[in-house]
Amino acid sequence: MEEYLQNMAESRWGALSVLVNPFTIPLYEYKTEVRIDSLTLSSLVKKSMVPLMIAVTANSGLQNQVGDAVKVFQESAAPVKKLWTDKAKGFITNTNDEEKNYYRAVSAFINSNIPKKEITNRKRKSIVEL
Repeated sequence: MEEYLQNMAESRWGALSVLVNPFTIPLYEYKTEVRIDSLTLSSLVKKSMVPLMIAVTANSGLQNQVGDAVKVFQESAAPVKKLWTDKAKGFITNTNDEEKNYYRAVSAFINSNIPKKEITNRKRKSIVEL
């Protein structure tokens, strides 16, 4: 979270972010009344019971980002969780279109984890019965 706040300060204030950075964390904690060290994703995901899908692509950038994604996946308490990579062959139909493959994987994950709507039969009283 600290890194995120620093990146936001850099994008907003540019070169002046050096002067602003020391104040971003205390100001955030003051306004939200939440300590920043309590906002680690791995600690939050331990409490969540929502289905979780983490996508890791070749464009994910740094190796530590991939390692962080795997760590969050392993620490998740979700009953259903999936770690998807762009090298997965399960949903690939077009090897040149990685974005389409990603959306197929996400939609398949969502559709497989949405509870089925139960059809209820309503008994309608006929006019004769009334």
